[in-house]
Amino acid sequence: VAVSAPEQRAAMRRTLGRFAAARLVAWNAGVLVAWVGLGAGVLPVALAGVAALSLAALVSVGLVARALLARGKS
Repeated sequence: VAVSAPEQRAAMRRTLGRFAAARLVAWNAGVLVAWVGLGAGVLPVALAGVAALSLAALVSVGLVARALLARGKS
């Protein structure tokens, strides 16, 4: 893997920083809601938590892929 230029690394950090706070909140809230739903035995609540957690994870993976693809273009 070749070392990228500082400009490329800065662009990757900007891409990875998108929606950072929202992703963190969705991730943590998803875990909390899923645990509460499972503990209370309410499947729709648990599934809502799993959905929020899954969405945060998918957005994170998508941003990593986007950052890596953008790095390869430069």
